[in-house]
Amino acid sequence: MSEKLTAREHWDKAFDYWWEGNVQRAIEEGRLAMELDPSLAGPHWVVGHAYLRMDPPDRESALREFRELVRKDPRWVEGHAALANTLLQQGRRAEALKSLREVLRLKPDNAWARREFSKHLLERGEYREAVAVLLGKPNPPRFCCAADAHLLRAELLWNWSHEEARAEWQHILTLDETIPVNRVAQVEARKRLKETEQR
Repeated sequence: MSEKLTAREHWDKAFDYWWEGNVQRAIEEGRLAMELDPSLAGPHWVVGHAYLRMDPPDRESALREFRELVRKDPRWVEGHAALANTLLQQGRRAEALKSLREVLRLKPDNAWARREFSKHLLERGEYREAVAVLLGKPNPPRFCCAADAHLLRAELLWNWSHEEARAEWQHILTLDETIPVNRVAQVEARKRLKETEQR
């Protein structure tokens, strides 16, 4: 019992050092916590993020920590998110998408994962799955189109980046206007661009 308490104290210290920006001490304290209680998953999150704060970031070491974190605690959403984000930073999209799927399986309303996953789905032309992801549902509506996905993504992006949201609405304006569903989406996109031009 006392070892687990001591391990927890080291974990707390690791987090404090990481928060202060002292990455070396954060890693040292995190490692002590893991040695005292190998079942703890939390120190891997702190140590992984400490590696990412190094100059330059040590992404491979961070990935090892995040992989160990999700192995020890597969239900920790933030562990899967940290793994996915680090993989995306390395351009390892296929692996990152698996982790993003896991984030969304555990927490379908995770806005960051919905934003990232929908981006990659739209780049691959998988607009129906993108619509489902953006709605936080397992399946897309029976009738939906690419323009719907871009409209939903723009609204989600508005909370993160007005510039990216506006880019989505502007993209809708480039779609083939001879297709009726695109015309409907273009009316909405023009309306949203006008409403937001002052912001």
